[in-house]
Amino acid sequence: MTPEPGTTNNLIVQISNSSNGNVPIYLNYADDQGPVQFSFNTVAGIECTAATPALEFHTEGSGTTLHHNILQSSGCLSDLDIRASFDGQPVALRNNLYNTRSGLSATAVSGNVITPSPGFVNAAAGDYRLRDSAPVSVGINAGVTPIQAIQQGLSLPAQDLDGPTGLRVMGSRVDIGAYESAINDSSVLTVTSTNSNGPGSLAQAITSANATAGLQRIEFNIAGACPRLIQLDAPLPDVVDDVEIDGFTQPGASANTQTDGTDAQLCVTILASGGTLDQALQVPGSAPASASLSVKGIAFAGSTGFNGNFIAAIRLRGGSDHLIQGNAFAGTGPGAIGVLGTLDFGMQIRGSAQNVLVGGPQPEHRNSFGAMLSSAIALTDATSGGHTIQNNYIGLSADGLQASTIGLNGIFASASPNVRILDNVIASVPNSAAIAITGATATGYQLRGNLLGVSVLQIPAIQFRNAVGIQISNGSGGHEIGSLSGNSQSNLVTNSTGPGIWLNTAGNGTLIRPNRIFGNGISGTGLGIDLGTPGPLANDVGDGDAGPNRGQNTPLVIGSVANPDGSRQVSITLDTIQNTPHRIDIYRSPDCPGSNRGGNMLNRIGTIVTTTSPSGQSSFNFAVSGAGGPAYLTAVTTSLTGLDSSEVSACYLETASDLLFRAGFE
Repeated sequence: MTPEPGTTNNLIVQISNSSNGNVPIYLNYADDQGPVQFSFNTVAGIECTAATPALEFHTEGSGTTLHHNILQSSGCLSDLDIRASFDGQPVALRNNLYNTRSGLSATAVSGNVITPSPGFVNAAAGDYRLRDSAPVSVGINAGVTPIQAIQQGLSLPAQDLDGPTGLRVMGSRVDIGAYESAINDSSVLTVTSTNSNGPGSLAQAITSANATAGLQRIEFNIAGACPRLIQLDAPLPDVVDDVEIDGFTQPGASANTQTDGTDAQLCVTILASGGTLDQALQVPGSAPASASLSVKGIAFAGSTGFNGNFIAAIRLRGGSDHLIQGNAFAGTGPGAIGVLGTLDFGMQIRGSAQNVLVGGPQPEHRNSFGAMLSSAIALTDATSGGHTIQNNYIGLSADGLQASTIGLNGIFASASPNVRILDNVIASVPNSAAIAITGATATGYQLRGNLLGVSVLQIPAIQFRNAVGIQISNGSGGHEIGSLSGNSQSNLVTNSTGPGIWLNTAGNGTLIRPNRIFGNGISGTGLGIDLGTPGPLANDVGDGDAGPNRGQNTPLVIGSVANPDGSRQVSITLDTIQNTPHRIDIYRSPDCPGSNRGGNMLNRIGTIVTTTSPSGQSSFNFAVSGAGGPAYLTAVTTSLTGLDSSEVSACYLETASDLLFRAGFE
């Protein structure tokens, strides 16, 4: 049997090779099919009378993951074999249940349960569901948590094999295999009162959750129409265990389903009754590393003129694997929730807090952050890292259409290492950088898919303007703004008063490619990519100077002529360190701000890898797309040795009259 690549939620049982001696199940994955996930399948009752593995998996590509599968056989050489022949590549194995495996070593191994006995209800009668009575199957609640799935890039189906009635996540973790059991290892506490404390209050529910070991889920059933206002006289009790607070359980509430904008309905609003409270919710630094807080579907109101305020709506100082999704922080919330006032900070993440996920890849995961006196999200301390900030609207209303001013930074990161900032829309930060990263220990960031200086419709109006798009300073370095191997343009950075991406007093090794960066330096000074003092950095012979990204010299575009096939032949020179490989990206834009604003990088039209000579020189020409030309060309180089990207080059104006090998001159 040969299942399709990417198979999920399947029952594959009672197969034998007695008739032909072949491998009972063979899964082949060709190189051109992209990374695949074979997941949540129950492969059981496989019998081998010939010496073969039960399931042989072969892939010619990288990035493949097998996760949450049950693999059970009898008489076979192994339950799973990763085939090495015919250019076979290794795979990652996460949270599978099997007894033996063979073949290539795995690229990553985590959470696997090694046992010959999955614990089915009644395999002999064809019931391969997991047994939820004694002895309980070891596969129940043995998978990942939802936040771990996102962090590891694992897809979770919405249902199990039973379909719409079979939810895929029941409890704190998913089950292994095609079926999800009814065992829920969490207990539910219900909030029925809007009071600051006392019976039925959110404060009482958190206190009760802290007193009970294991995951406690807090739901809402407060009488009355949306929104229901919980006015706090004091901060809520600190969270010191596993607690999930789900505002979407309040009658009338619903999560967002729109890719752009929002149709969410939030029905629970938390605000201070008076004065300024330190926070609404907190995981303190004294909490154990296992403590985890999830907050979904809550609106956090700041000062509206009639109530108090919070310094920060949520403070995470300890614990790990926190999940903040589908919430509205100040500004203008979704639907009927309306104006939520102004906060000092939306979130502060620091201390020993690890692996916080703010947002996530799906529409229902998106948070909105608006109207902050300081920063929407602040990450501080070298002891707190591994966070992901994804798919949020910052400096915008919840629908992504209206400006909602942020006083300092959209995202401020000081000292915290290894952070991913992905797919966010950040605008209306007029006094500083939309994203600011500072400190020598703030290293290893990935910034991809972000839209800076625009609304969700990518409109760069004045009300969405940022002072700077991305600023890196005080020795911070080693980041990827885009990706080394990516071909599609990653971040969009536009509509900045100053530089688009500014490595001010930064360290080295920040890669900036391939992105769309244009229309920055509106004040008159500031390149799309600026190293050091705003404005063009002069190239030096041999590139021996220092500074951010080692003062990497810029390539120069010196020619562009049309080819008969519609492409154009572009000529480039580069003077830099000798014998070093470089990746050079060429961009075409319809205009060029020039002077201290430099050139734009609107559409990437070509990339080439070259190595400098022993004298540090490289001169070459190569064909690029003619689409959008003739227009203005610019170039950016990235050293493949140190991953230092240069500033954007000066503009080169193409002309329509030049044609390589004109008729009569061949």
